[in-house]
Amino acid sequence: MVLDPGHGGRDPGTLANGVREADVNLAVCRAAEEWLLDQNFRVLMTRASDVYVARRDRARLANRELAECFVSVHVNASIWSRGKAHGTQCYVFSKGGKTERLARLCTKLMFDQLGSAPWGGDDGVFLSKTLGVLLLTKPPAVLIEIGFATNADESRNLVDPAWQKRCGEALGEAVVRWFRPEVAG
Repeated sequence: MVLDPGHGGRDPGTLANGVREADVNLAVCRAAEEWLLDQNFRVLMTRASDVYVARRDRARLANRELAECFVSVHVNASIWSRGKAHGTQCYVFSKGGKTERLARLCTKLMFDQLGSAPWGGDDGVFLSKTLGVLLLTKPPAVLIEIGFATNADESRNLVDPAWQKRCGEALGEAVVRWFRPEVAG
């Protein structure tokens, strides 16, 4: 499986309330990687440090390595909500089947383990035909927005190493449940 810490290097992603998205994404993915390795999963990361990796190269890695799934981690922002937007959103290129199941598990575990409710819909899963990593990746792929940097409460969580670890573990558990439905509890 491939973990994709979004942004990096010359592309810091969202910058708000002391949050630098690229750093948060990397910390969460490292925690997920550690958790999945402990579960005997083979895990590849699109980046392991603060470097820029093009979207096509992120997708290319998953396709070349015949990954069984691809999880891209991001931090959200909303200038229109005046700091009120909160929670998790998960994007997929197509609904139904394995991809949607993975997305629903990601949003469910984020809520169950962190209290991060889906934002903008009852399940937080949205269709996107424009997100490059989803469009170019062949295996089931999701892009999860783990919280809003523009929300004061969530921004405090996003920069907290303990919260980042719990978030990575929640996403890791979602992947385990996706691969092994009998693990669902």
